[in-house]
Parts: sequence; C-alpha cells; structure tokens
Amino acid sequence: MLFDGYTITVTGGVDKASVELAENALGFKLSSDFVEYLLNYGTVELNGNELFGLGVEDYRNIIIATTDERSLSQNFPENYCVIFNLGINSVLILLGNDGCIYQYSPQGIEKIFDSFNNWILEEYVNYPR
Repeated sequence: MLFDGYTITVTGGVDKASVELAENALGFKLSSDFVEYLLNYGTVELNGNELFGLGVEDYRNIIIATTDERSLSQNFPENYCVIFNLGINSVLILLGNDGCIYQYSPQGIEKIFDSFNNWILEEYVNYPR
C-alpha cells in the first residue's frame, strides 16, 4: 500500500486477549498508545523499516524479540520490550513500562522519546523523505 509517499505493509490488528497474553509474557503493562497500535495494526513495515508488534510468529513479534534478547544478554533491562532493531551495532529501540522509548546498545540505555506516538511521529511520519 502506498500512503502519502510511504510504502506501508500492515499485518492487521490483534485482539485484547493477545495484548494481555503479551503483557503476561513480558511481565508488565504496555502503554496505551502502543496497545492502540497493536489493536489497529499488529506490526507495520514502513519504507522497509519493520516496527515490531503482535500478530506474527517471527522475529517481529515483541514477545519473541524480547525473549531472545533477554536470553542473549544478562544485562538486558527488565520491564522493557523490543519494538525495533536498527540492525547496526546491536542497537535496539525499546518500549519501557513507563511508556517511554529507549535506545539500547551494549554501551547502555538512553531515553529518546516520551512516548511511542512521539517516536513514530518524529522518526517516521515527519521524517524528511
């Protein structure tokens, strides 16, 4: 699908039971804006960038991605889930249980946005083409 100059692929929203299952598996409540994303879209690919979510059974699933990272690194922070993998220098974008967005790398973790919606707007919707 092409929307306003963007190529977008959406897997389709999930039900509330799937969100509750994810929250139980991850061990924390997801922010309301991220839950809205999951219910409406599931996962999204935007101009080749894969935004993780639910409704898929591969590396883009937040449960699978987060569980994999937790098993790979004993320093992986609790109460965070993987929502994007930059694919460069082991840098991941995480959603924290506080609803904020963080950049995580072997060097540490840094808050980069106050919400999932702000991250999407700044990094993808308003990003110059």
